[in-house]
Amino acid sequence: PRQRAKNKDISINLEITLQEVLTGKDFDAQISTQAVTKDVHIKVPPGVENGQSIKYQGIGDNSIKNLPPGDLIVNIYVKPHEVFTRSGDTITCEKRIPVWDAILGGVITVETLTGRELTITIPKGIQPETILNCKEEGLPNIRTRRRGSLHVKIKIDIPKNLTEEQLEKIKDLKYGI
Repeated sequence: PRQRAKNKDISINLEITLQEVLTGKDFDAQISTQAVTKDVHIKVPPGVENGQSIKYQGIGDNSIKNLPPGDLIVNIYVKPHEVFTRSGDTITCEKRIPVWDAILGGVITVETLTGRELTITIPKGIQPETILNCKEEGLPNIRTRRRGSLHVKIKIDIPKNLTEEQLEKIKDLKYGI
């Protein structure tokens, strides 16, 4: 089937933060058509992906009056976050813990993307690069609106400046003396 003729589509770029991916974003833009410059109000839904294009029908060029208006295409770019990385609906952060907590277990706090603090139990004997899963603390799925997970990747800090006495105690533990 042939496509029906219409006015031109207009394309704009929008850069948003990871927090705005979480909540969605309302914004006002000024777009220029062949005939006029106009203000438009756009709602970007939660869960949009970096590089995704969203089509808003009928908001584009409308300079040829006997043709339907074109569409507005908004190209989404998500700014990198200083703490979290994203993979789909899952966000990941790293948390450094002392070697003693890795051996004995412990409790850590992790700040979520919303700023809420989660308390997470570290199991005894946790290994480096272990990923702890916090369900429904990630980003919403653009289609289902269900929240993904927050993954906390464990990094272990090994002390560098131990005294001779501390090293001897560790050797005693190592050799079972």
